[in-house]
Amino acid sequence: MSKSLDMNRALGLLLMISLVSAIGAALAPQGVPGGASAFQGQDIMGGAAIVFKRPPRMRDIVGATGMLVVKLQRKVAVKPSPEVAKNVPVDRHRPTRPRPTVVPEVSNEDQAEAFKNQGNTYYDLGDFPHAIEAYLKALKYTPKDPVIFNNLGAAYFSSSKYNDAADAFNKSLALKPNDPDAFFNLGIAYSSLEKYADAAEAFNAAARVNPGSFEAQKALGDSYLSLNRYAEAAKAYERAVQLQPDASVLNNLGFAYYRLNMFAQSTEALQKAAKIKPDDAVAYNNLGAALYEAARYPEAIAAFSNSLLIKPGDSDALNNLGATYYKIEDYPKALETFLKAAAANPQSEGAQYNLGNAYYRSGKYPEAVKAYGEAVRLKPDYAEARTNLGSLLIALHEYTRAVAELQQAIRLQPDNPVSYNNLGYAYAKIAEGSEKTQRLDYLGKAIVAYKEAIRLKPDYWKALNNLGAAYNELGSYPDAIKVLKKAVEFNLKFPEAQYNLGIAYLRSGQVNEAIGALQEAVRLKDDFADAYNALGSALVQAKQLAQAVEAYKKTLSLKPSAETFNNLGKAYLPTKDYESAATAFKNAILLNPDSAELHFNLGLTYALLGNKKEAATSFKNATRLQPDHAQAHYNLAVIFLALRDNARELEEFTLLKNLNPQFADEFSQCKKESVKTLTCKLKAK
Repeated sequence: MSKSLDMNRALGLLLMISLVSAIGAALAPQGVPGGASAFQGQDIMGGAAIVFKRPPRMRDIVGATGMLVVKLQRKVAVKPSPEVAKNVPVDRHRPTRPRPTVVPEVSNEDQAEAFKNQGNTYYDLGDFPHAIEAYLKALKYTPKDPVIFNNLGAAYFSSSKYNDAADAFNKSLALKPNDPDAFFNLGIAYSSLEKYADAAEAFNAAARVNPGSFEAQKALGDSYLSLNRYAEAAKAYERAVQLQPDASVLNNLGFAYYRLNMFAQSTEALQKAAKIKPDDAVAYNNLGAALYEAARYPEAIAAFSNSLLIKPGDSDALNNLGATYYKIEDYPKALETFLKAAAANPQSEGAQYNLGNAYYRSGKYPEAVKAYGEAVRLKPDYAEARTNLGSLLIALHEYTRAVAELQQAIRLQPDNPVSYNNLGYAYAKIAEGSEKTQRLDYLGKAIVAYKEAIRLKPDYWKALNNLGAAYNELGSYPDAIKVLKKAVEFNLKFPEAQYNLGIAYLRSGQVNEAIGALQEAVRLKDDFADAYNALGSALVQAKQLAQAVEAYKKTLSLKPSAETFNNLGKAYLPTKDYESAATAFKNAILLNPDSAELHFNLGLTYALLGNKKEAATSFKNATRLQPDHAQAHYNLAVIFLALRDNARELEEFTLLKNLNPQFADEFSQCKKESVKTLTCKLKAK
């Protein structure tokens, strides 16, 4: 649509300008500066993971034990033989009488006792097969002896015959129902069979019969820990440490608290464990993990460092120390520590994954690609590593490879919202460099991916922002506004979403709402150049020209561009500050000398200043860069008419008849009428 600028031919066709407000409207900023929405970008999965060393399960411990953290061997309780009266004692106060020689008859009890003692001897010698044989012989003579069944169970257990052991302990309990040792041993057998619920029931019975048994309470806690019943485990461990402060139990208690997200209590328990056993590297490692989760990062670093002093080269502690440096964004130290962790355990896919993250954050993308690739080689189904590799490939502008990697990550882990968000971002980046039809196709794919990310995680504010940005690119501004309002609701400190919301409002004609959102964007991010530029455009539309000028100046202080200088010049024109406008347009041309629009705007500004020759030069530059620029040719014809340069006036008029006959007719009519009204008009874009 063309607007006009009055030119008077009075006193030798001296160029005069009227209707300046019309010029201001004609030169209003076109579209939104930058022309693109702010995609928040891809997410990187999780950063580095902390390793809290879980206590080993009972089946991992030779001979079974309740001491799960420190691997102490403990044999199942074998009952000693009770005193048996084999002969009637001699009464030394009575006179003796000769007795006939009688061959003593050996009772079943005596024979059972002899075989039992023999079994105990073999057991102590570690000869468990012969011990089992002896106990079985003993049971032939006294088949209802609970002690022999208990000891037979112990021998079976030590021979790794856990089912037979459990059967023997149950038979012992059937004969003596309240025997705490038999209950305890039965629990140990069930634990070795990984029947942790049965083990917990047995240990509970042992603790009920003997409430003062530290071993029973500890073993009960261990069973609950194996069942992931952390609250019950914590209660059992609490009772155990009341009976006997023990570093291993405190370590396990700290683990249970950790799993319950009770990080303060976990820290307290682990500090006590480290105090009791200051040379326990595991306790310091786990203390560091608890401090990390409590966001006490300097103390966590100290704890992990202590663990490494005790056990240098421990890959888990090195990983944890690196993860803490990573958390506080000390990426050089994180990278250095992760390199040590990977060297300590080259086959650890987790170490390679963390190393890749550190390289990524340090801007060392080729090294990050190599580390993620190694993590995937070690663990082909490592979905998180593939997700981050896809994210990295986006950063390297390898969008097609990124899509393939992210699709593989989704196949491995279809419920991961981050993979879908990153896939959407990859599609959006492909759309940027595609022709119109393909661009729409890829933006559609991006929207589908973002929607799936949001379905999996409704408060995923990055995905909501990216979805809104994609809607902006498609011109679906009501949809954009809807999702972007959710994004800023879920994250009140999200300048990119406020910017995108401002763009959506501005393009849908809601200028005041746009100004509010864009002002919030720059409040949250003082160096957000694109947001300042867009704010300037919104303020121009609201006719708040002084504020618009300041917004553009702020933009230029952050990110000088021809586009912003152009907008600044347009903002000056309605205020009649033509000198400043001309300076802004000239600065824009220095940055983009091949823009016909910029030369055209400078020509209009020179016309407003009454500088006809400079105006003609600028319009001529516009037609040189864009020969079919009809408005520029029209204005040249008007300028040459004012300058009485008939030859060049005729030249421009001839060109105009071919380019735009309507403009040519308007000029002819203007030229005829100008003799009477002394008025002709310039055209502004």
